[in-house]
Amino acid sequence: MLVCNSCGQVLSEDELEYERVCWEEYYGVGSMFPNKNYGDIKVCPVCGSDNLEEYYEEEDEEEEAEL
Repeated sequence: MLVCNSCGQVLSEDELEYERVCWEEYYGVGSMFPNKNYGDIKVCPVCGSDNLEEYYEEEDEEEEAEL
């Protein structure tokens, strides 16, 4: 499971969408290299953000129990 840090949506790997990007431009170094390399990144289907991280449901339940 993954969680989108932009919209808070919890997603399974099957729900993700993919976007093709130029790696040099994605990392902001496009002007430093004469060639272009492309790849796919995972994005949230709700908001389109690539700001995703692993989601561990058990940790969240433990934190709520402590409160």
